[in-house]
Amino acid sequence: MNKRWITLVSVAGATALCGFSGLGTANAADSIAGPPTRGSPLAKDELSDSQILGVTDVANGGEVEQGDIAEKRGHAPAVKSFAQMMVNDHFAAKKEGAEIASKLGLKLAPSEERARLQQNGDQVLTDLRKADKDDFDRTYLKAQIKEHESVLKLIDSDLMPNANAPQIKTLLGDMRTHVEHHLSVAHSALDELSKSK
Repeated sequence: MNKRWITLVSVAGATALCGFSGLGTANAADSIAGPPTRGSPLAKDELSDSQILGVTDVANGGEVEQGDIAEKRGHAPAVKSFAQMMVNDHFAAKKEGAEIASKLGLKLAPSEERARLQQNGDQVLTDLRKADKDDFDRTYLKAQIKEHESVLKLIDSDLMPNANAPQIKTLLGDMRTHVEHHLSVAHSALDELSKSK
């Protein structure tokens, strides 16, 4: 083997380790040591407790706002009742999340998930405000089913696995129970609407 070629390969390898590749020395060491661990700058899709509380705050706040609109614009008794449950349950969960953040000395931190939920919630609010009065109930319930399915998946895949503080794990467990129940009630209310037409 050519001695010059061996030297070039060695230099290239050392250069990559020292950060020429754009990873930086600490990150390069992480990539050699194995997959990223919790807290590693390379770890993806991991949320801190502050970010998790930020996500739950936006999710709960959006449900309260949408429920307020549905209480005013909804027609069917099942829809109005569901909307009232949304306002009460999600307001309580939002308040509990804020209290936990205060006790733990955490601020509600931004994340991609929080931004996505905020954007989706804002779109639902726009759709509800524009919805034709005759189709409002169906529009609201369909949005609720979609949102609650999304939040259930988010709790299971991203929030619960990354939560550290026991209080936050308990909050997420309670939220999951309520969200699953809300989803069931929303399906029932939508079925009831379909039968009445």
